[in-house]
Amino acid sequence: TWDIKPFQSPVPVPYIVYAFCKVLFDVMQLAWLLVACRKAALVLLQTPPCIPAMLVCKLASTLRGTSLCFDFHNIGYTMLALKLGQRHRLVWLAAVYERVLARTADSALCVTSAMRSVLLRWGVNPVHVLYDRPAPHFAPTSAETQHELFERLHAEGALEPLRGWASASQPFTTKQGSAAADRPQIIVSSTSWTPEEDFGMLLKALCKLDQKKKKKKKKKQKIKHQKKKQKHT
Repeated sequence: TWDIKPFQSPVPVPYIVYAFCKVLFDVMQLAWLLVACRKAALVLLQTPPCIPAMLVCKLASTLRGTSLCFDFHNIGYTMLALKLGQRHRLVWLAAVYERVLARTADSALCVTSAMRSVLLRWGVNPVHVLYDRPAPHFAPTSAETQHELFERLHAEGALEPLRGWASASQPFTTKQGSAAADRPQIIVSSTSWTPEEDFGMLLKALCKLDQKKKKKKKKKQKIKHQKKKQKHT
């Protein structure tokens, strides 16, 4: 196996200088890797990052007569725009570079139907959607394991913000180790928290869902109260 080492500037330099040196460093490593390795039937590139990998992989696959497939997990130039701004000239060049080279692949993979629609508009074809799925070891844990975890977190002080949630030492499980009736809900997400992946949308949606459930609960209680009142009259 070969590892591509990340570029590290020995001295602080402007971002444009750093980007140029990084691209040149990556080109030399990737070109050597694709030339030195045994010829394969397929070159599969996960992107981003797409600069300079897309171009180098395209040249290598053409010279060696292999098929080329790009595996899109995000759109590269949009991530660059987070750093430089949407109107920066380098972002425009990166967008042209990515769109042109994306069309040169023999096939493409992506992780969402929305991304597939974007790639099809670019002229990439065929595009197959392969949704990200958790590994088999990501599964619900037993009540006993949960109880041990929450007791340990409580002892470490990690559950201090939930002190007023319940009278118990921690509000997730009972002393017997079973799930508490009115336990807080925990959501774990593998996504990063960046402007590119606005996690705040989920939090806002959860607040709206909570309000909706409270209104629904009050409405049910009101209907139940009215029915009881009708029985007594």
